[in-house]
Amino acid sequence: TRDTLGAMLGYMKAMVIGGTGTVGSQVTAELQKRNVTVAVMSRSAEKFANLPPGVQGVVGDLQQPQTLPAAMSGVDAVFLATALAPDEINQGLEAVEAVKDAGV
Repeated sequence: TRDTLGAMLGYMKAMVIGGTGTVGSQVTAELQKRNVTVAVMSRSAEKFANLPPGVQGVVGDLQQPQTLPAAMSGVDAVFLATALAPDEINQGLEAVEAVKDAGV
């Protein structure tokens, strides 16, 4: 598929929402092993200090949907690896809407 070929050629870009957490950091590492360009979205820019080399940090907040269009710009795939939260269903729906709106 196009996505597989893109990853093989090193030009696929994936966004990992929650990529600074335990599960998300493992998703990020696996994507990098597969030659995927990775961006990690977090509410806090301070968390980007510990990102692996080559991973882009993008500030965005699923509780503030207006921050999502810019975060999704230029992304070919999105992985949602957020922590459990009382409003996780709403956050997940906001992520899906942003992905659809971005044409991912």
